[in-house]
Amino acid sequence: MIKQAETNLRYALIGACFAFLLYANTIPHDYVLDDKGVITQNQFVMQGFAGIKNIFTSDVWHFQNLNLGYYRPLSLVSFAIEQQLFPNNAHVSHLMNVLLYALTAFLLYFLLLKIFNRKHPLFSLVVTLLFIAHPLHTEVVANIKSRDEILSFLNLIAALYVFLPVLERTKIESKEAFRILVSCFLFYLALLSKETAIIGMLLLPVIIFFQKETPIKRIVLLCIPFVVMLLIFQFHKYEVFGSLSSPVLKDLLNYPYTDSELKLPSMLMIFAWCVKLILVPYPLSYSYAYNQLPAVSWASLNAIVGVALLVAILYFSVNEFRKKTSLGFGGIFFIITLLPLLAFIYLKGGIFAERFLYATVLGFSVAVTSLLFSFSKISFEKKEDGITSLLKQNKFSTPFLLLLVLYSAQTISRNTDWKNDETLFTHDVNVSVNSSQTHFHYGAILINKAMTERSSEIKNGYLHSGLAELYTAVSIHPHYAATYNELGLAHERLTQNFDSAVYYYNRAIMDGSNDPFSYIGLGEIYEQRGKKEFASYYYNKAVEANPFISEVTALSDAYKARTGLDVKEFPKENIAIDDSSETQHDFNYYNQLGMQYGQQGDYENALRCLNKAADMNRSSEEVLINLAVCYGMTKQNEKAIETLQRVLLINSANKTALQNLVVMYDHIGKTDVANDYRRKLKEVE
Repeated sequence: MIKQAETNLRYALIGACFAFLLYANTIPHDYVLDDKGVITQNQFVMQGFAGIKNIFTSDVWHFQNLNLGYYRPLSLVSFAIEQQLFPNNAHVSHLMNVLLYALTAFLLYFLLLKIFNRKHPLFSLVVTLLFIAHPLHTEVVANIKSRDEILSFLNLIAALYVFLPVLERTKIESKEAFRILVSCFLFYLALLSKETAIIGMLLLPVIIFFQKETPIKRIVLLCIPFVVMLLIFQFHKYEVFGSLSSPVLKDLLNYPYTDSELKLPSMLMIFAWCVKLILVPYPLSYSYAYNQLPAVSWASLNAIVGVALLVAILYFSVNEFRKKTSLGFGGIFFIITLLPLLAFIYLKGGIFAERFLYATVLGFSVAVTSLLFSFSKISFEKKEDGITSLLKQNKFSTPFLLLLVLYSAQTISRNTDWKNDETLFTHDVNVSVNSSQTHFHYGAILINKAMTERSSEIKNGYLHSGLAELYTAVSIHPHYAATYNELGLAHERLTQNFDSAVYYYNRAIMDGSNDPFSYIGLGEIYEQRGKKEFASYYYNKAVEANPFISEVTALSDAYKARTGLDVKEFPKENIAIDDSSETQHDFNYYNQLGMQYGQQGDYENALRCLNKAADMNRSSEEVLINLAVCYGMTKQNEKAIETLQRVLLINSANKTALQNLVVMYDHIGKTDVANDYRRKLKEVE
């Protein structure tokens, strides 16, 4: 017995060491992607111990001025502790992720040992190693922000491990009661890490049923403590947010499947994609945002494949599970852990991300291990038989080692992509070629490099490449506000084309951006032009857009101190214009004057001038597009659409007109017409 305990400890340590070695190359990495949003831009986290109290009363994205109903304080608390002890040290945070992942491997082995107690311990070790090596986990471990996934799963498997010995007793005594209390506490920590830990409510009865013959009544009674903890968590969340329902944002980038007719087939298409990625985890990407995996109808082959796969996996898994086979358990675990993702797509129209498959990989690993053991017909007579005996079984060792080596090599290689934003965006823009987000992120990296480059030749190369990426992003997603903001920044800082900069900053605002830096850009431009009231107005608008960013409030306060101005209402500026019949003005006069009015937000006069210019030159695509933008800004959607269609009569390949028509029709809810123009835009490109 002692010898077996030592063997089990050795196997668990093998899993933990394997996990650490696989991800050790991520420790020197920087903050990447959303790491900045949850760490360096989160003032509560940056306050260290002092900010922990506020972390427990705020949304994850509080400092982005968003309330998505994401209550996940546990990972943020861990970041705050790290900031207190090791300020601004990304390497320590990466090390903690790797250590937590290693601890997951250690505990997972012991949990599997309990669940599959009728199998040889090597079965649990093989499952653990396959789970740890799977490349789909790179996003979770290499991205510090995704510690919420690690902590949620880690606390959940710990809760199940502590709970399982209770099943061996028919009567609950003090020792068992204590186990239940500890298990409930761990389940609560899992929920505080990420709400998807709710799957524990389904996994517990599945494990109970799988382990031994247990009456339904007893299964229900044993699950009651977990139900109570879930209710307490929901009450806790309600006390923080005042509501249990989270808003569904009108954000095509992150919620591309909101069309009621396309939700279900799109969900099934994503299910098929999940199966594909778990079977063949290559190539991988951090972004599946609009429009990498386009919404589909029932006419799509991908939706039909999704239905066939779901029905087949469910049917086979249920049949096998009723026989209490490990293969059936793996299949049921696979389906249950996918439910949060499928619900997110069906209920909210949200996007797919690889981190959502973190727990699901365990079901796959159990199923693969079952098939390998069955195929090789391994039957150990003694539990003392060890790894050497297993590896001598060529029918088992060849496919297992091949799979393990391929997974490990892909994981180690993929880790290098996550070194920093530049390495990640540069690689993945070539993987998610239809994602507007990857092109935006890569374009922003190039624009930033252009700003810091001293060589004018290299600077221009970065600038032109960056602008090309940004234009690609808006061609995919014509109302991607962040991209327009970046275009404004590029023209303000690099090309010195202030008219274009003002246009793009206003486009970002028009497309619903809550990014204060669009207003900051406008404030800087008007400050340079000596229009102090306009500058003051836009600096104040930046603070209004997001009062939680210290950089924004500091700029606004500094301008107030310099000028004494604090303009809250849009200032009106009289511009000389003479419309009398005695005064002759040409096309350029009205065109430039209309643009000037538009830049100041005086769309009434802008419309008057641009209409005059359009009457004078009916073939000017530029004037008509600016006119349509002004109609859009004044909510005259029908006139905006009519004007854009006039542009297409002049030039059917005008991409800006096609992009804006997609925006307008999406805005008024005519998705089918928007899709028609989206197809025309792709043809033009």
